[in-house]
Amino acid sequence: MWRKLVTQPLLSLSIFLAVMVWLGESLLHYLVFNHGHPFEIIPHDFNEIWMRVVMCVLIIAFGSYAQKQTHKKIAVEREKLRTLKATMHTVEDSVGNALVGMKYILSDALNNQRITEETESNLIQLIDDTISQLREISNLDVVHEKRFSKNTYCLDTTKGDTQGKE
Repeated sequence: MWRKLVTQPLLSLSIFLAVMVWLGESLLHYLVFNHGHPFEIIPHDFNEIWMRVVMCVLIIAFGSYAQKQTHKKIAVEREKLRTLKATMHTVEDSVGNALVGMKYILSDALNNQRITEETESNLIQLIDDTISQLREISNLDVVHEKRFSKNTYCLDTTKGDTQGKE
């Protein structure tokens, strides 16, 4: 049970807050509404018990709901990341093979003197940059999206930018 509470911080926080509300109410009644009664953690008035139980149940219920929603959001993010990685590994494999094939064609064209060394060097650099970008995207640990145009989103691959998510 304790392990479950540790893995659910919002539920744990709501239970802690419910206990604090209960104790705070007891302290408030002792200090403000004393009427000659001693400090009571469990009050003698049935209406007071009923009010505290309802408040504590509502606090814990809200914490439980918030925890479930957080777990759902995390599950969706994990599924998004898993899908992105699977897609990117497929793209990296297919496009990477095509780009490596282009390198061989460029090398052959340079050997037959159909292109200059500068052109070949520029194209090889472009191909290598594209391959490294594909690898970078396939190794993302968090999916951040940014708006490309009105209805189009793209991946925000800038490192350390957590503001790009929309």
